[in-house]
Amino acid sequence: MADGKYLIVSCDGGGIRGLVTTMLLQSLGQSFLDKVDFFAGTSTGAIIALGLAGGIPIDNLVNLYASPTNCSKIFSKGGIPATLTQDKKDKLREAISRAMMATETATGLGGYWNLILEIVEQLIGPVYTNDGRKALLQQYLPAGTLASLSKKALVTTFQLNSKNADGQPQWSPTTLHNLNQNPSSGTLIVDAAMCSSSAPLYFPPYQLPSGVLCIDGGVFANNPSTVALGSALASGLLGPQGLSNAYLLSVGTGFNVSSFPYTASNPTTDILAAIPYGILGWLWPESEDPVPAFPMLDVMFDGTSEINDEVASMLLPSANYQRANVSLRESHIALDDCAKTTTLISKTNHYIKHNPQWQSVVNWVKTNFGV
Repeated sequence: MADGKYLIVSCDGGGIRGLVTTMLLQSLGQSFLDKVDFFAGTSTGAIIALGLAGGIPIDNLVNLYASPTNCSKIFSKGGIPATLTQDKKDKLREAISRAMMATETATGLGGYWNLILEIVEQLIGPVYTNDGRKALLQQYLPAGTLASLSKKALVTTFQLNSKNADGQPQWSPTTLHNLNQNPSSGTLIVDAAMCSSSAPLYFPPYQLPSGVLCIDGGVFANNPSTVALGSALASGLLGPQGLSNAYLLSVGTGFNVSSFPYTASNPTTDILAAIPYGILGWLWPESEDPVPAFPMLDVMFDGTSEINDEVASMLLPSANYQRANVSLRESHIALDDCAKTTTLISKTNHYIKHNPQWQSVVNWVKTNFGV
């Protein structure tokens, strides 16, 4: 805590776009990061927050995201789950074929069913495995538990089968942190990062040693800023002055210009222009500007990021809150788009050099924390 100011840095989710977050924090300098009392993160932001709370230099985290080799390890293909036998695959394909034939006349889309059949494997299993991501995190993040971190840290996740008061399996949003004496402080740092970053459809759930299955915290708090504020307040970290003592920097992963539904510009989008609002449309696994892959997931992620920004600005005095985020505009970059690293670097550097929003962040840091 510097001069009675409790400094919180909150990091959004966004996959490979975590490169944006690390570059922005690198631009502020390690001396600023050393003054931070509490790091919070979701998904890729959880990886960054846990690394910084564990004393990992920001330069190391930039290298984690800037390396195309690392990206390919994180997003290593998984395909159809091994538990789905060939017989079940064949039956599923046959069922889909029959459904397509039954609706072909009514919809006039018969010529496109083969295209849908080609992507059926993507629709019935996560795109990637957890293996490459975990191996990389074990290399970059500190060993040990959340309790061993040198700074306070919190990450969001959503547990699919935790026990309720009656001992029954019950899914629920939760946080893993070291803010006080609590069961989650004994969670391994790598396990906490894996839990927070297992985005549905992209990755399978991550299983903790307890047997609890976790998915990406972005389904309820892709921007964890208000979760961080509430947790800091409830745990007594802010002292008697409460929120007036909190200074929050919220850092995004770059925002795409997305909209829905698709437009009828080619055979792929012709299908979705006709049936955009069903299961197939909302969970279509291919990106087609201005619609991201799995648009339902992006709707949730983008929505929670925006609303948490608004609420944080309501909770804190204007002098206590800053938000930084880079517009990706025409460069629609998916969370697994390893080919766009150069674009992310270029967009972020331009934002740092020319955007008034970033200059406001820099001035805020200098005024309040002398760096």
